[in-house]
Amino acid sequence: MKKVITLTISLFLSFQLFSQSPSRLSYQSVVRNSNGDLVVSGTVSTIFSILQGDANGPVVYTEMQTKQTNANGLLSLQIGGGTVQLGNFDNIDWSNGPFFLKTQVDAEGSGVYSIVGVTQFLSVPYALYAKTSGSSIPGPQGPQGLQGEPGMPGEPGQPGEAGQQGPEGYLSQGNSNGVTPYWDGNDWVLNSTNLYNDGNSIGIGTSSPEPSAKLDVSSTTQLFLPPRMTTAQRDAISSPASGGIIFNTNTRKLQSYLAAVAPSVEGTGYAGSWALWDGPAQGQTIVPQATGTVIDIQAQVAIRFSDGDIQVKIYDGVNGNLLATSDNTVYAPWPGTEFNFVNATWTFTGANITLNAGTTYYVEFMSTNNNQFFIGSSQSYPRGDIYTGPHGSVSMHAGYDLDFRLNYGGAAASWEDLY
Repeated sequence: MKKVITLTISLFLSFQLFSQSPSRLSYQSVVRNSNGDLVVSGTVSTIFSILQGDANGPVVYTEMQTKQTNANGLLSLQIGGGTVQLGNFDNIDWSNGPFFLKTQVDAEGSGVYSIVGVTQFLSVPYALYAKTSGSSIPGPQGPQGLQGEPGMPGEPGQPGEAGQQGPEGYLSQGNSNGVTPYWDGNDWVLNSTNLYNDGNSIGIGTSSPEPSAKLDVSSTTQLFLPPRMTTAQRDAISSPASGGIIFNTNTRKLQSYLAAVAPSVEGTGYAGSWALWDGPAQGQTIVPQATGTVIDIQAQVAIRFSDGDIQVKIYDGVNGNLLATSDNTVYAPWPGTEFNFVNATWTFTGANITLNAGTTYYVEFMSTNNNQFFIGSSQSYPRGDIYTGPHGSVSMHAGYDLDFRLNYGGAAASWEDLY
């Protein structure tokens, strides 16, 4: 008896569903005999069995087919189209797999079949399953898969051709220096002298602005009109600049803002030093560096032997005329030890005295109970000469200083009427 060898070339999982013919599963194999020769144009009987679960699982369908190979020994069959021996091909529940195909072949017509092999269906016959699923409506779309790795960048393309020259812009060159164009509603007016800008000064109504002015407005027919606002609107301006101008519609006046001016400071002495005299008075010359109204004099004072009050006077020079006396005296207690300094301020707001820059004045400190006392300061103002006695009658020592601070001048921020 000859031994038959069957080699499976391919198993096409293509399923044909037609209304006038049953479902089929295409099957092809090449049949050779025991010598390895092709079985050409020979009659071959084949039994197909479909097993469920595994290669030794139960048989759910069996059929037999007999067909002749072609001139190349190729056997082509349609599983599901043979003589049924078990089951119903159309009733196989392909969703309840896996399934395996068992193939047996008789190439000599002896009735003895050799098992060629058992092969698993590696993909579900979807067309056959869809036929028996009871619905042709697709299920919902599954979730999106993971993003794949980006591909390699392609080669840069060739540079494109240069584009056409664009149209000429709206503005062309003017014919005079400094002119500023404006739009009249239809066209740009290039050579108007209404607004002139030479890079240093701006002229309105003139093509020759004053070089020393940043803005020069010239007209014999029109007004210069500053911002117009109420007092409340004026006061709501945040951080106005000194010199700013508005027209106040409440007061009907042109007003300018003047920023606050910090008081000037003059003084004598060195921080931490002090001066002592055994009489009731001691004084100091001082030359202000600016002109302003006296606000107050500040120093540190300590008295000896008994409590007392200290007063300050200002003269128009050593042994000069009295100009002003402090509004107040400062009480200095005697604790039984020296150098018990207290911070003192003598005001002169009632005197309304103005000191002129470069003029020599004399500031005298006097104890009202004829006690000795110390004058000291926490700041340094090394200027002037120290004197003793009423009105600076005796020079103590040229180059010595009392230690005090004189505050004068200054002004609060305000809006001032210009007329």
